[in-house]
Amino acid sequence: MRIDARRPGGGARSQARATVVGAALFALLLRVPAWAAAPTNDEAGSSLVGHAWLAGAPGDAGAYGAYFLDRPPLLPLLYGLADVLGGLDGVRVLGAIAAVVVVVSCAWVARVVAGSQEAAGWAAIVAAPLVSAATLLADHTYGELLAAAFTAPAVALLATDVGRARGSWRSAAAGVLAVSGVLVKQSAFDALVAGSLVVVVVGIAGRREAVGQWSLAVRWLGAVAIASAALFAWALLAPGGVGAAWDAIVGFRLDVVSGGSTPNAPSQLAAPLVASGLLLALAAAGAGIFGVLRGTQRLLVAAWLGAAVVGVLGGGYYWGHYLLQLVAPAAVGAGVWLAGRRPRVGAMLVGVLLVLGIAGPALRSAMPHSGSLDDAAREVGR
Repeated sequence: MRIDARRPGGGARSQARATVVGAALFALLLRVPAWAAAPTNDEAGSSLVGHAWLAGAPGDAGAYGAYFLDRPPLLPLLYGLADVLGGLDGVRVLGAIAAVVVVVSCAWVARVVAGSQEAAGWAAIVAAPLVSAATLLADHTYGELLAAAFTAPAVALLATDVGRARGSWRSAAAGVLAVSGVLVKQSAFDALVAGSLVVVVVGIAGRREAVGQWSLAVRWLGAVAIASAALFAWALLAPGGVGAAWDAIVGFRLDVVSGGSTPNAPSQLAAPLVASGLLLALAAAGAGIFGVLRGTQRLLVAAWLGAAVVGVLGGGYYWGHYLLQLVAPAAVGAGVWLAGRRPRVGAMLVGVLLVLGIAGPALRSAMPHSGSLDDAAREVGR
């Protein structure tokens, strides 16, 4: 759509779009220092398994057969496709694309829920240094970032449809994307939970106009059901069957939580939370969600952030890159709060985030990371 700065609001839209583009480019620049670094556990393992799946291994060597991975199916498939197309560079390109999608989606959600182009720009600026923060290992390609590239657009599409007289294709697309997020990372159920809660509340509130208001819920829930049925049908045909898929997606995590034995503690999230600046963004997000937003918009963003927190803390493992799940809702809430604030307040917060983002590579070694489990094995090997 053509933007004319002479039209009312045209200048604000143009400025917001320029800000979003600049923020996305900054997120890409932060990924450059780690581009050629050795692959992490997750990047290497998921790429190997995904590549094997796509290669069409015979017999029971396919998906969840001999090549088993305790991850939902979309994760190894995305890594495998990236590996097939470009090796490690392909995997890093996949992460770069995901980072840009999250930045743009944060701006989109903030604009819709706050009704403000200014909020969109601030949300993008807050998201950019966090989606590529070295202290969160976000300059590598982790599943939490890939999942956010599905869940953040899902929330954006749903937010656009909420409040309309009738639901549209956006509601259905949002439902599919929300389910896809879970199929990338088990913990990425934030959009699914928030969206389902909102469409039911909107439907109940608009019960006197059932055909119009409930169409939103019907499209969302129908899309969720269809996407879930497609997963079940695929699992039936996979070599390992439904049982193996269930173990990979749900059973393994339940075993970890119920077993009570984890390689680290939630306290290990503290260092990356502070060093990345995400803690500041979360504080601003709380002010934006509960101090600025109202009604359905507040419910949507609050439920999105709340479900993301549960996803991070409920899995039984606590690595810094898990915090990436909080970035999108935190950036949206912070953007909403910063819109209309004095420029000095926004400049101070964003300045801290930018400095921490640039200093991230120097701080990386002080952060706990899952690769540390392999460091001892390498020493024994030597």
